[in-house]
Amino acid sequence: MEGATARPGLLENLPPELEAHLRNPAYGNHSDPSTLNRRVFEVLADAYAYLLSGKVDLLPRPVVDELMLILGTVIEDAPQSRLDLEIDLG
Repeated sequence: MEGATARPGLLENLPPELEAHLRNPAYGNHSDPSTLNRRVFEVLADAYAYLLSGKVDLLPRPVVDELMLILGTVIEDAPQSRLDLEIDLG
């Protein structure tokens, strides 16, 4: 997640179940300055699960774009791995 950019736009237009999940107090509250980071990182972790389960099309484009940026960085940083990442994002 080091490459992730925590910004409010990544918390907009999320699927209802993901929005409900973020209401969990474990992800902070508005008076906690680290809330944005926690929530964005949780959205990106869940986005990865959506990707693996074939439901990435339910996510807003900015979340998918950020996830692809992170995954691209991971692949670039692991030159010895033979990862083939083929994702149809429409």
